[in-house]
Amino acid sequence: MYRLIRRIDNVKSKFQVFRSGVICQIEILIEERPGKADDIFREKQLIMDDKIIVYGDTDTSYEAEIIEDQVFIGADINNNNVVFNLKGEILVKKNEGESYVFYEIYGDQLGIDKKYLLRLFIDNNGRRFDVIDKDMNVILHLDHPVWWGAVVMFDEYFIICQTQKSFTAYHFPNKTRLWDCDISHFGTYISYSAELETKVSYFVGYYAQSIYVLLTNETLIEIDIHTGKITYQWNEMRSCVFDKNRGRIVGFKLLSSGRDLLNKRYTVNLDTKEQHVDDISEYFIGLDIRELEINRETPIIGEHMFCVFRTRKTPMDWNYGPKSGLMAYNLQTDKVDWQYFVEEGTFASYPKVAGDRIYILNGSLHELWIFEKSKTSYTQTNINKKRVK
Repeated sequence: MYRLIRRIDNVKSKFQVFRSGVICQIEILIEERPGKADDIFREKQLIMDDKIIVYGDTDTSYEAEIIEDQVFIGADINNNNVVFNLKGEILVKKNEGESYVFYEIYGDQLGIDKKYLLRLFIDNNGRRFDVIDKDMNVILHLDHPVWWGAVVMFDEYFIICQTQKSFTAYHFPNKTRLWDCDISHFGTYISYSAELETKVSYFVGYYAQSIYVLLTNETLIEIDIHTGKITYQWNEMRSCVFDKNRGRIVGFKLLSSGRDLLNKRYTVNLDTKEQHVDDISEYFIGLDIRELEINRETPIIGEHMFCVFRTRKTPMDWNYGPKSGLMAYNLQTDKVDWQYFVEEGTFASYPKVAGDRIYILNGSLHELWIFEKSKTSYTQTNINKKRVK
């Protein structure tokens, strides 16, 4: 289904992709100094099949974000705020004692994506937050704090976390603040013998005039988009994805029972509000899957969810910890259509999909791996027999 076509060395942390290439931060070793921090030069690079465009020395605190054909960099080494086009030409450059940080506003899997940014503006008067378009026009000025990064756009609505326990809804066309929702009444929960406060984990999806939010205590809540009232809730939900085509939310959970590992799939039908539980332990054991890594960044393209999995086995040398891999889970059939087992290193980030390619970071090796869709059709039978290398 997909084949590994390229590895990019010396890539650190976050990266962004589009159909023609990837923007990532490259670390270049200038001098190795045993006993001290190495001397490293860092630069943002736009890497395409036929060329590389360098954006220069950058502050590692800030990442590049992309809106359509423009690249936003919060600050370079001189604290300039720069906007480039995909040819590497500077469109905007500011250095007025201000500091901008840009964060992509994401939409649901079939909705609006990469058209707006959240901008943090810092000056002598403090911190301010704005929603901006690609021309840096202010779409929505926020007169309250923002829990950084927790902003989502569903159709005509912005949903913005003020704190990890409260969020606000805005109607986008007329910029009206609709309601505030507080989840403090969910109290605390026990996790690994520790008592923790319940907080917002992430926004899962939007369906039939309701938004769905996953909480850290594994509760999924449904909120009326017009009133902000919680209308339903379901327990035992973790690592959820929104299957919009079938009007459901699917969650996977690893349970321990003695020496056994029990994998369960929790499915919520958003029309009937019913929750169904399936034991998929035997199926996952056959695929050598121990656990799935799923969050709000998990991409869904067509019928497939792409995510990292951890295997039941651990390499004998323990150099990289448990083995990991990448898989395509078919939401229509609830079967795995494709797996890739990592023989060296471990996948440390969530995959990103652009066009026919998947991008994922092998954190142990500091490499960005690029997969491309192939014409080979992998059936469920030969998944168990063939590990793509």
